[in-house]
Amino acid sequence: MRPSLEHLFHSGLMFLYRLTQSCVGLVVYAVSMRVYGPDLLGKYALAVTASQMLAPLVIGGLDPILVRELVRHPTQKLELMGSSFVLVLVATLAAVGAPLLYVTATSPGDRDLFLMVTGQSLSLIPLCLFILLSFFRAESRFVLATACGFAGVVVSAFARVTLVLWHQPLYWVSVANVLDPLVCGVMLLVVYQRYVGSVLSWRISWSSVRKLCELTWPAVLSSFMAMLFFRISHFMLKSMSTFDQLGYYAVAFQIFTLLNFLPTSALAVLYPRLVKLHQVDPRRYLETLRKIYVAVTLGGMIIFLGVWLWVTPAIGLVFGARSIPAGPVAVMMALANVFTFSGAVRYNVIYIEHKPVYHVYNTLLGFVVLVPLNLILIPKYGAVGAAAGVACACCAANVVSSWVFAPLRATGIDQTLAFLGLRRRLGSALS
Repeated sequence: MRPSLEHLFHSGLMFLYRLTQSCVGLVVYAVSMRVYGPDLLGKYALAVTASQMLAPLVIGGLDPILVRELVRHPTQKLELMGSSFVLVLVATLAAVGAPLLYVTATSPGDRDLFLMVTGQSLSLIPLCLFILLSFFRAESRFVLATACGFAGVVVSAFARVTLVLWHQPLYWVSVANVLDPLVCGVMLLVVYQRYVGSVLSWRISWSSVRKLCELTWPAVLSSFMAMLFFRISHFMLKSMSTFDQLGYYAVAFQIFTLLNFLPTSALAVLYPRLVKLHQVDPRRYLETLRKIYVAVTLGGMIIFLGVWLWVTPAIGLVFGARSIPAGPVAVMMALANVFTFSGAVRYNVIYIEHKPVYHVYNTLLGFVVLVPLNLILIPKYGAVGAAAGVACACCAANVVSSWVFAPLRATGIDQTLAFLGLRRRLGSALS
């Protein structure tokens, strides 16, 4: 298969896998909105948010660094895998325990919320096996990786939707979330054992552990801050508004998350190739990167237009009449998507060209915009105000920040031109 067709095929597989994950979440929220209403759905969304806050400690922050190191140092894969497994396993303890402490401290009498958070937290435990996904990405074995991912999504989706349709308590739906990473992780383990070798051959090198800690702490911190950036509005809506407003915001946030997988799924496939191009062919790397900026940014603008025109009737059709107030919220979140699309490309550029700590700086700038806006807008406008704050903050964190920090200004030029459908030629790139 030609390289271009192969990348297209792999991008399609990754896209379908991540799209399926998001669609399942959308279906669960849609059925839950019809069965339980916005108030209880808002409580479920808070449980999901609380349990996912420390997920970057488990695998999210490590993944891009691990892929990069496996691509650059293939002879060290056994040490990298063993050391990564230890890091993720230790971090899982904190990621599971912290949400339970949060809900106990803030909602001590809410049994349903506590059980929902417990169920959601259980789904973090098998994520230590997801370093195998990083390995297969680095090896460009996307077919094997996505096949395992699809299996986990399908099993979990069937269980959760069935529980909702049977009108079971939502905390059982939370418990069923563990099936996705559990099934996927076990299958990844079986595939690795069959095609690569035994995981018992992994070696734990404390020098590798220290190196991975040094390399990943900015990535972990930035991933955590990015998670907090997108989820803090859930907590602020709970504190300053009502659970039904949180439910409307959660519906719009599901659409926002689904749309964000469009660029991230394709870029997840392209990332190892960009790493190699940056090493061996800088000119082609820059040319490819700028084409990606234009394609992804214009795609985000077209999607925003479509959401603006059709999302409200679509929400009513999918989520039911009680969800109609989520329409304007979804429009504002789609505007945020335009900026996160551009930021998704820059996310990879920072890992390849710069230090991951810039993700922290960018996100901090977003917080400077988001929190004050939420304090002003949420009490008056509820979920719509929270979404408007997110849109403004996404612009600051994903685009404006490129002009604030000097090492990112060349990237800022590429981002800004992409909003106009333009890109710099190679002559200017190398000057």
